[in-house]
Amino acid sequence: MNMKRMLITLIGLLLAAATPAMAADPDTSLADRTPLMYASIDAGVSIVPDRDVRFFRLPSTLENDTGWTVGAEIGSQATEHLRFGLSVLYNRFKTSSVQIWPNPIPKSGGQVDMVRPIWNFYYDFSFLDEFLRPYVGVGLGAVWAQFDSTSLGYGETSDWGLAFVAHAGTHIALTDMWLLKVGYRYNTTGSLWNDQENFIFGNISSHDFIAGVRMDF
Repeated sequence: MNMKRMLITLIGLLLAAATPAMAADPDTSLADRTPLMYASIDAGVSIVPDRDVRFFRLPSTLENDTGWTVGAEIGSQATEHLRFGLSVLYNRFKTSSVQIWPNPIPKSGGQVDMVRPIWNFYYDFSFLDEFLRPYVGVGLGAVWAQFDSTSLGYGETSDWGLAFVAHAGTHIALTDMWLLKVGYRYNTTGSLWNDQENFIFGNISSHDFIAGVRMDF
């Protein structure tokens, strides 16, 4: 399936499931309203460290440009502090060059796209009468990654693997139903493309800085 179509379908299903049944009572606290459901969307920049890879068994260095990320999540505020949710995350970044040793001349790079369904667990804090709600969390799921190395002469290749995420950030209450989300995600994967003779990538890690909105219902 086309990656863009897959991403749009997954996010659409998450958001469709988040249609609110009723508005929250504005005179009740978060503790009184739990359990409740929520849905969120976010976007931001993705900083991907350079990494060592192998092309045709030659040690090489992949230099990466700053990319971008979008995400959508639907979940449940189970208690005042505990929350869990299912998210779909998409990342794209380009490789500015690939240094293939012993050839000292950098070659133009390619593009990496990743789709990750992730099951997340969070712990929420609450300050200033629930106006500020910092959070930390962890997530585990899968990743589908595609590396387009056509400019290197190697074509396209894709692979599945494990995905791990660590979250930190805060929600800022705009109304009883709507919250502003500002956060950080650390993403890493299990080893990718390790079973291929000519291309060994290893894991992919990124630092995502995001902003978005959340709706409680």
